Amino acid sequence: MSTDPDLVARLRPVRLPADFAAFDGSEVLAAAALGILAGLLLLALLHLVTRRRDTALTMARREIATPRRQGKAPGPIPPRACAKTSVPRSTGRAPRPISMPSTRRS
Repeated sequence: MSTDPDLVARLRPVRLPADFAAFDGSEVLAAAALGILAGLLLLALLHLVTRRRDTALTMARREIATPRRQGKAPGPIPPRACAKTSVPRSTGRAPRPISMPSTRRS
């Protein structure tokens, strides 16, 4: 599609009011403020979309660590509690050797 040069020459230039044609410092600041607000909105939306999700492992670690942070974790096991186990006491004699049946066939 070609354009006729005479038709283009006859077109009048677009006329804007003088207030719209002038671009001063306050409009530059307004455009910058709108750009910053748009950037912050985009940042908030991207943060919602790309945030790290909790896995089962991290949730379990957090549940285990919560009592420790609150100071409710159990203390060390007292020695007398360890002595109440079912470990046999020493009789002062040497232990008997355990005899294993021979697995060799003759």
